[in-house]
Amino acid sequence: MRHKKVVATLVGVCVVTCLLIGYAVAQDRRPMPPEQPSGRGSGFEPSGPAGRTYPSRSTGGRSPMSPDMAYGGPVPPGVPQAVERMSVALELVGRMREACFDPSTAGMIAIGGLKDDVRRTPKDAAADLEEQLAKTKTLGLRNAIRMELKELYKRLGEDEKLLKNLRAMLAENDEALQAKDKGLR
Repeated sequence: MRHKKVVATLVGVCVVTCLLIGYAVAQDRRPMPPEQPSGRGSGFEPSGPAGRTYPSRSTGGRSPMSPDMAYGGPVPPGVPQAVERMSVALELVGRMREACFDPSTAGMIAIGGLKDDVRRTPKDAAADLEEQLAKTKTLGLRNAIRMELKELYKRLGEDEKLLKNLRAMLAENDEALQAKDKGLR
């Protein structure tokens, strides 16, 4: 059991490291222009090239990955960019940790990966998801699989399979809701 935890932790560290490297490479290297009042109160200020917008620090237009949303609260003005980047990296690690240790979130990531991350035809992806659906017992994950199947069948133009999938999803969820209602009475 201890060996499994060590392996899982090492795999998690490797995944987070790869994500951080990818994140660092994809960063925009252009500095943010100084803050200028826009008077619109929209949370964004037009000031970049080709209509690029930057989050406004004064109006609260923060993106989820902005440095001022990092763990520990806002980053004070004048903090070096390296500290800001580290703050964003720590937030990313925290979010990855939450996703890795939450079975439903990790399951949904796996479902999306089965559909999108492996190079294969939509028909092969649909067959794989149908196989996984037969093995999966959790309603939330079954719903997520069925939603991915819905998109695949729509793309493939297989209307009968799409209708069958949606009807089965509706019936399963109705049954679960009825069981929940009976338990409340």
